[in-house]
Amino acid sequence: MENEKQANEKISALERIAGKLLAQGVDISSIVALSKYLDDAGTAELIRGASFDSLEGQAEYELMEHLMPLLDEKSKTALFGKVIEGELDWHYLKIMMPYITYLGTQIEAAYVDGALPREVTEWLHEANAEAWKRWYEDIEN
Repeated sequence: MENEKQANEKISALERIAGKLLAQGVDISSIVALSKYLDDAGTAELIRGASFDSLEGQAEYELMEHLMPLLDEKSKTALFGKVIEGELDWHYLKIMMPYITYLGTQIEAAYVDGALPREVTEWLHEANAEAWKRWYEDIEN
């Protein structure tokens, strides 16, 4: 009970700092969200048991969503390789794409080689169309 109280105080302090930074134009809300997520006992247990063999299901998918922004390039490339090799479901590319946009051509090549299903190229086209739309909107504003 005492540990939970300390964790909540730590998160509250982080939330206060985040509010002050946001007023200055710096958004760390994703860090606050990650802190809350990682403080959860279920998440801690999931991290302890996580491996490439057990990254299946909604909980593992959500874990990767939270961790992806924090991974280095080597780790992202390793996960990308696991998707291409069929060890991870291709849907993990949806989490990874904002952080590996430079691998779009490799994703298309993997489809041509038969390593990924056609759904990947359809999703990639839609994701790129959304990114281009946002880019054009930013230019207009």
